[in-house]
Amino acid sequence: MKRTKALGFTSLALASALALAGCSGSGDKAGESTTPSPTVSSTTSESPVTTDASPTESSSPTESASESSTESAEADAKQADNGKLKIYKATSPSYTDTVMGHKFQVTGVALDFKGEGEFAEAPGKDTYVAVQYKVTAGDKYFNGTSCTNTKLASTDSPYPRGDSTSIQKKAMEKAGLTPMGTVRQGESTEGWCLYYVPNPTTDNLTANYSRLAMKDSKKTYKEESKDLKITVEK
Repeated sequence: MKRTKALGFTSLALASALALAGCSGSGDKAGESTTPSPTVSSTTSESPVTTDASPTESSSPTESASESSTESAEADAKQADNGKLKIYKATSPSYTDTVMGHKFQVTGVALDFKGEGEFAEAPGKDTYVAVQYKVTAGDKYFNGTSCTNTKLASTDSPYPRGDSTSIQKKAMEKAGLTPMGTVRQGESTEGWCLYYVPNPTTDNLTANYSRLAMKDSKKTYKEESKDLKITVEK
């Protein structure tokens, strides 16, 4: 009888121990489920890497000064190129538009001009040539005139080339060639227009005055074109 009681007591003690162990295990699992996810902290730790990289993009004062010096040297080189510019006095027959009254005559030619920027050199095998004109705009109509009424050809040109003054105005001014702007009704001026033609020389250039067909309230007028053979004074 005593032995039975002892065994029962032992079983009861063992069961109590197992129950306590079970409670302890369930508490550990609950603690694990409330632990923060590591992906949140990894996201915040990466952000300083992005901001730290930004200072490397700014250039130092030394680099800025170096770039400025390089640009200045390139500008000086372009100016030096136009030190080879050859400017000649020239003449041509004078021509007056029979309708508009615009009068054109060549007074100068400049060879070996160098431009600036993307079009520093003339396209293909062509070469820039500047031509100076003495111009008087007609006073009959409000329409003025400009370089767009002129063209230039060399003996190797398949056709007269239109002016390219607008793309090199600043370079022309730096070289001492004042571009001709719009000459308004009744006004007179003397200025330069720029072209590019193949193999230009002092002996093979012909300017051209041209105007498209036009009409007023009474009449339609045909287009007008006149070649002006250039003679360079040597």
